[in-house]
Amino acid sequence: MATTTETAAPRAPGRPWPLREAAAYLGVSERTITRMAEAGKLKLLRISGTGGRGRLLVPDQELRRLAEGG
Repeated sequence: MATTTETAAPRAPGRPWPLREAAAYLGVSERTITRMAEAGKLKLLRISGTGGRGRLLVPDQELRRLAEGG
């Protein structure tokens, strides 16, 4: 996967990525990110929210591992 660092804002190391930003960084769709998680190729964090849905985030280490081809 090609990285597109031009679209990624500067981030503090270790800070989790929202799905939209992670997808843009990797050059894939948000659905691709969730499919990778469903297939066990990527770990996601769920932050609790109102209504039981929560918010999905991609851990920084996971995203960098993917960007490096791992």
